[in-house]
Amino acid sequence: IEDELRRRINIVHADVSPDLRQARVTVSVMAGKDKMEDVIAKRRAYAWLVQNTKSIRHSLAQRMKHMKASPDVTFVQVDVGAAVDVMQLIEKVSKGY
Repeated sequence: IEDELRRRINIVHADVSPDLRQARVTVSVMAGKDKMEDVIAKRRAYAWLVQNTKSIRHSLAQRMKHMKASPDVTFVQVDVGAAVDVMQLIEKVSKGY
């Protein structure tokens, strides 16, 4: 994928198992300018992460040479923008608007 799209990928949270063998990485893709292109771009970015999980794990292993093994990485996508919209609507309702 192009660099511009790769820069829009944000790590929101990472859970690592106690034995450091599993890592669950929650990611969000920042919104772009065009709504329709945005949906497609988010899917492409997440698909790129999933397709490149092995190479990402390999890069982690290179940086974590002191460890016996690198964790199996699983990516989970969340839509932070949608969550913010819902929270704003809840706030408006609670204020009586």
